[in-house]
Amino acid sequence: MDRKDNFKKLTNIERATRFIYLNKTCFNGLYRVNKKGYFNTPIGSYKNPNIADRDTILSASEALQNSIISNNSFNKVLNNANKNDLIYFDPPYYPLNKTSSFTAYDINIVQANRFINSKSSGRGKINEVVIRNKIW
Repeated sequence: MDRKDNFKKLTNIERATRFIYLNKTCFNGLYRVNKKGYFNTPIGSYKNPNIADRDTILSASEALQNSIISNNSFNKVLNNANKNDLIYFDPPYYPLNKTSSFTAYDINIVQANRFINSKSSGRGKINEVVIRNKIW
């Protein structure tokens, strides 16, 4: 459906309905897209998925009333973060095989200076990990 021109004309309710359906029927509730932004998760093996669980949908709706769900790079999200915000960053995934191209990260170890420690011997350079995607 997301490969058709009229997909962008779906209402918010139609998009939410599609998302819930895919979440309840695809492999392990995974929602994944390819490089073109097209949905590409395989179907799950559920006998009778509970797609329209009214109580859960209403509870989630109530819990999310004052929430913002954003799909952005982490630095854009942080620019809008406030004290006491809960922010979840989807972690990088380690590639399990050669076809896991969606996991293209550059992982670097960098030296960082530490000047604060109760013992002077604990001050100095330490290793930190910087993980970047191809966009950076």
